[in-house]
Amino acid sequence: MFAECLSVIVQSLTNGSVDKSPLALNSLKLDGIDSADSLAHLTTELSSAHAQIAELSTKINDVEETLSSTQKELTRSQELNTKLQRDVREVWTIDSFCAIAVMLAFILSQHQRRASDSQLRLWQCLAL
Repeated sequence: MFAECLSVIVQSLTNGSVDKSPLALNSLKLDGIDSADSLAHLTTELSSAHAQIAELSTKINDVEETLSSTQKELTRSQELNTKLQRDVREVWTIDSFCAIAVMLAFILSQHQRRASDSQLRLWQCLAL
């Protein structure tokens, strides 16, 4: 009975045609509560529920916007991270090649010095 009355009230309130006929008001008597008080109480609760729904809807929209911007920021951060990793690998590769080139130059100079020293000793031996 209560659910049916509440359904009638909600339907009446939502379509704007609250029926205040004695028949409708008599059907709102719930456990000894006056029907006018019941209608006023339910109207207040319904208004409060609408306000809460509107407030929650606004909060949900705010959270969704925050989520969207955070996801975009995360995507940008991941792209930047990927670029930085690529740059680090590239620098490491260049640094490695430079280090190898320096080592090769050092080894080559050592070899040339030894070769020059050997050649000089050989000429000295031949000159004697």
